[in-house]
Amino acid sequence: MNRGGPLERRTWLERRAPLQPGGPLVRRTPLKAQRPRPASHVAVDLAAVDELDPDLLIGREIARPLARGRLDGWCEVQSPWCQRRGREFSHRRHASQGGLWVAENGLWACGHGNLDGCHGWIHQHPDDAKDNGWIVPWPNDPATVSTLIHTANYGHARVFLDRSGGVRLDQVGDAA
Repeated sequence: MNRGGPLERRTWLERRAPLQPGGPLVRRTPLKAQRPRPASHVAVDLAAVDELDPDLLIGREIARPLARGRLDGWCEVQSPWCQRRGREFSHRRHASQGGLWVAENGLWACGHGNLDGCHGWIHQHPDDAKDNGWIVPWPNDPATVSTLIHTANYGHARVFLDRSGGVRLDQVGDAA
């Protein structure tokens, strides 16, 4: 093929036309006014949680810090794929099945999305996750289903989670 012919393929670095000299670009239309975005993380005073009405403890800005605070940010699940440091709120009853953003419905898990770490292990091994209480199928209430998590006081134990971010011991068990 001839260089510069109509059938020649250009690489992504080559331009079709040379740049033209000129001054700075000038906006011809005004910018749209943007509403201020809400804060992504609202500080929650965990010491005052016991004094609040449990029905008010709903929402991702409240549920995430409560779940993270149960084990001081470490992964509660500690599955075979554990990366140790928690990173995400893993819904026990999925939001698509009516699961709420409340501390009793979430575990603080390591991993990124449904790909790796304990969060990924839960989604890729749903039968084992249901046996351990990490997934709660509809219509069960996550507050009434015990879950096997790593706790600060009991190690791996079957516990019931509550809305204020606390745990109540069900039975002490072995690691999953």
